[in-house]
Amino acid sequence: MQLGIKLFKGENTQLLLVFLTSLYILIITLVFFIVFVLLYQVLIGYVIALIISGIIAPFIIKSKHKTTFLGAIGAVFFYNIMVVIIYVILSLVYAAFLEAFDIFF
Repeated sequence: MQLGIKLFKGENTQLLLVFLTSLYILIITLVFFIVFVLLYQVLIGYVIALIISGIIAPFIIKSKHKTTFLGAIGAVFFYNIMVVIIYVILSLVYAAFLEAFDIFF
């Protein structure tokens, strides 16, 4: 997320501040998830919590890192793209690892 904030000209890009912002967003998501799982089913609660945290996250980033609202949305979008790329790379490495050591299993 730090790269995304820097990319969209945000201030306050210290690692600890970005980590705390991510932690706030995670805690908000977990609270909404727990509340909506108690009210609805797990999948519905998960989707509602992600939608609400997706709406709230740019406002938190905007206020804590002194960037524009579009810059905050861009930072979240850039962060999600990076997570997907890392996930794909790790899944390919894991699949290659399992295939390489298949003779032992």
